Parts: sequence; C-alpha cells; structure tokens
Amino acid sequence: MTCCKHMIAFIVSLSIAMISLPTFSDELPLIKISDRMPYAKGIKVPEKVRTECELESKLAKHVKSYLEKNRFKVSVIHGDGIKHSGQFLDVRMIGVHGDDFGSWESGGGSMVVIKAEFNQNGKTIDTFSFYRKSNRRFQGICGLLENCVKTLGKDISGWLVRINPPPPGDETSSKEETSFEEDLSD
Repeated sequence: MTCCKHMIAFIVSLSIAMISLPTFSDELPLIKISDRMPYAKGIKVPEKVRTECELESKLAKHVKSYLEKNRFKVSVIHGDGIKHSGQFLDVRMIGVHGDDFGSWESGGGSMVVIKAEFNQNGKTIDTFSFYRKSNRRFQGICGLLENCVKTLGKDISGWLVRINPPPPGDETSSKEETSFEEDLSD
C-alpha cells in the first residue's frame, strides 16, 4: 500500500510540474512589423514603380511570410516608423533601381536596397542593410522588383533568426540560410 501512495504522489507531482512547463508556442518571440515597409524619405523612385508595383506592401507581406516559416509570431501594425514596446522590426527601402532599357514592359536590371532595424522596447538591438538585384528578362519592372523584395523578405527573416533565434522545435522548422549578395539572374 505504501508503494501505491508513493506512486500516486509521484504522478500528482509530475502532473503539476508538466502543467507549469512552458510550451514552445508560449516561447516563440512576437515581432511587430508594419503593414507597409516604405521608401526612405528623399530617395528617387520612378513614379510607375511607386504607383503600380506596390513594393511597400509586398515587402511587408514577404517579411511576414518568411518570419512565420521560421516560427516567429508576427503582429502586423498599421502605419510605419512607430516605435512600439516589445520587439519591433522597422524596414525601409533606401534604394530602388529599375532599368527597363527604354520600355516599361521589357524588363531589365533591377535592384532594391533596404535597411532593417530591430528594436526591443524602443531600443535598437541591431541594424543591417541588404540588397537584391535581378536581371531576368520579359517580366516587366514590377515582376523583377517583386523578385527582389521576396528574396529580401527571406534575407530579413534569416538575419532575425541569427540575432534572435526562436526556441528549438520540431524538424519541420525552416531556418533558411541566405547569401546577401546573391544575384537573382537566370
């Protein structure tokens, strides 16, 4: 009978201990991002790129997607440049080049340069600049530039994994290494 009492006491104490253990989902970092990742003030961006390509929202969409693939929780905030409590990622496009060789539809060499700033409770933790270029033909400028911002979303996520890794988890996590100077040419 004493053995059963000890066994029951052990099971009860183990159950209580397991209830108090945090789960991986409780430990995932929550990163706030803006719904738009704007052009920095003063940079020259062709009017057609500004009005037709929607790079500000597409960059935010790709950053969010890749952060979630790397198991970060993401909260999308309306507006840009707002300092928030907790972890906040501020991303700005500081350079956009679209060389269409004289024709909007033909597509040519294109490049997007961004600066990312990772803040925690209003304090800058790390900053980094990334760029991507693409010279695929016959996609048009918006298609070329979207290739750049999509890959930049992956780059930013990879950078955040390195400086603020999520907790270890299952093997389905996709921590993707990137080369920041990779050319997206065919």
